[in-house]
Amino acid sequence: MSNYFFTLVDQNFVLRALTLYKSFKTFNRKRKFIIVTLDDKSFKLVKKFKDEDLISLNVLDFDLRIVKKIKEKRTYKEYCWTMKSIAFSYILDNFKHITWLFYLDSDSMVFSKFQSLNDEKFDALLTPHRPLNNFFKKIVKNVGRFNAGFLGIKNNVNGRKILKYWKNRCIESCKELPDKNEYGDQKYLSEISKKFLRINIDPNNGLNVAPWNLCDEKNIISYKNLPKNLIFYHMQGFKIYNLNIFNLYSDDFFVCQNVFKKIYLPYINLLKKTYNEIKKKDSSFFQRKEFKIDLKFLIKKIIFGIGNFKLKFFYEK
Repeated sequence: MSNYFFTLVDQNFVLRALTLYKSFKTFNRKRKFIIVTLDDKSFKLVKKFKDEDLISLNVLDFDLRIVKKIKEKRTYKEYCWTMKSIAFSYILDNFKHITWLFYLDSDSMVFSKFQSLNDEKFDALLTPHRPLNNFFKKIVKNVGRFNAGFLGIKNNVNGRKILKYWKNRCIESCKELPDKNEYGDQKYLSEISKKFLRINIDPNNGLNVAPWNLCDEKNIISYKNLPKNLIFYHMQGFKIYNLNIFNLYSDDFFVCQNVFKKIYLPYINLLKKTYNEIKKKDSSFFQRKEFKIDLKFLIKKIIFGIGNFKLKFFYEK
């Protein structure tokens, strides 16, 4: 069986996508990983990473009539979310030997091997948010039961029907602000779970582990809630201010020290390593605003406490 994995990024997230790939390859050798880029600059950069298991695709190779129409009428987030289902279709149409295709958000890190995902009884795989505290339970009611940061589609007749339904719904509407029935590409996954049979719902709680399913009622992202069989962690809310200053999550929550050491510290170190590799391949790539620090924000954090705000001396070995 041939399982492929992919992510979708623009130049703002290509550092994270390449970091994701490096963590993926550590535990999943000989498996193909595709980075779909939304701009030429990112596409050219990924092509410079010569690796037989890494494939670079550009959305400009897709049906430009659809791409242009979507981009003109939607916010940038809505455009990106819509392109995910279109990328699914493009990959399965052009890599016909694929058995299963899995998508991961680029702000993720892999900690072990992906296995037991291609169960013959199923045609798609979805992961629920699994919120633990009341704050996140309320949010999930608005944004949908399932998280679109990880899902899989089987390349068969039934899997293609599921994908076609999801893609058509996203092309019809892909709202950035949630309402009763819609939120981006994500709330449609709840429809899919009810409309179609043979949906594999979270076979492993080590998939798509994230702040929302680790956080306790004290708003602590807790080590005790971390599954022993962690496969990958979704770094939702993680912000990069420069390569020495990061905000791990929202100021209203605290990442406990053990979670920081096990998850965030390895991620930060791998980000830095990947950043240096990118600089060697294209020294001009990061000459842009992404690593400018907000001085007012920095002063506020220093005065009122660092919380999830990690400075260089805190995380380096």
